[in-house]
Amino acid sequence: MVGLSIPFFFIAKSKGVTFHPIIQGYFSDFLALPLMLGVILLAMKAYTKDPTYQLSVAKVVVAFLYISIVFEWILPLYREHFHSDVWDVVAYGMGALLFLWIQSIGKRTT
Repeated sequence: MVGLSIPFFFIAKSKGVTFHPIIQGYFSDFLALPLMLGVILLAMKAYTKDPTYQLSVAKVVVAFLYISIVFEWILPLYREHFHSDVWDVVAYGMGALLFLWIQSIGKRTT
């Protein structure tokens, strides 16, 4: 279900569709880490030739910290159109937890 909503959200947003302010402002932040980490996971599975490869919790935490620091602390200092928002960090964290949960489901089914 979540997988189907991702393309719909980004296509609708690109066509000028507006959503509830919470969805408009934070849904893309919520999806950022699951999408990035999902691509990284696929690349690592291909690189290691191990279909059971999993990203460790430590790697997910590092990704969360990196994205949070860069987009919510560093970039707002240097770019006017970037704004620091603690709720973005919360959305990144929830996305990281979603990724870990989805990854754990995949681990149980293999």
